[in-house]
Amino acid sequence: MLTVNAQGGAADPAELLRTVRRHDVDVLAVQELTPRMVSRLAAAGLAQWLPFSHLDPRPGSPGTGLWARWPLSPLPPVPGLTAAAPRARINPPGGRPVTLTAVHPLAPIRGHAGMWQRELALIRHTLGTIDGPQVVAGDFNASRDHRPFRDLLAAGFLDCADSGQRRSWPGFTWPAAGRMLPVMRLDHVLVSRPATVRMARAIRLPRTDHHGVLAAIEFAENPPA
Repeated sequence: MLTVNAQGGAADPAELLRTVRRHDVDVLAVQELTPRMVSRLAAAGLAQWLPFSHLDPRPGSPGTGLWARWPLSPLPPVPGLTAAAPRARINPPGGRPVTLTAVHPLAPIRGHAGMWQRELALIRHTLGTIDGPQVVAGDFNASRDHRPFRDLLAAGFLDCADSGQRRSWPGFTWPAAGRMLPVMRLDHVLVSRPATVRMARAIRLPRTDHHGVLAAIEFAENPPA
């Protein structure tokens, strides 16, 4: 799984595709997905590697999309969020069905702290209504320093950056523009318990102010009763 904030569609599509191919990515989540970036990714050949998609592109920063190696069955999005929050179910060959959710709640700036808290609570509530394995990815605009994010983890999720058997600690993802060194982990791949996180690492991508997050996840075929 790879998630990346594309900074209003400015991320380099050719480099994103190279990253997908280099790391044999099965599922890609993109935040700040614009209609133009959808076209640029198509022109770069993303569909040859990840032929299935569930997209809600929008001008500016509210768009979000999912691409996958296997068919996606669309589900209703997380309701009540400012940015798109597409959800879909995927059936990996030989594995269990997994519910995918891509999110990008508002940042708690410019008077939006209350809305940010409400959006994270809406995400937590929606995820709590789903049975079976889940993967939730995106720019959460939150870290473990924030109680609403800790509440989300406490609802039954692991942050891959904390739980990976191999991981790039501390996995900071923002800011990453120019020569700036990231000082916060705002981008996450979360998985429902029980799951095994084989690997998690931050990935540098050109023309975006966030590092992406790459994670290798395994759900047991027969979970303990």
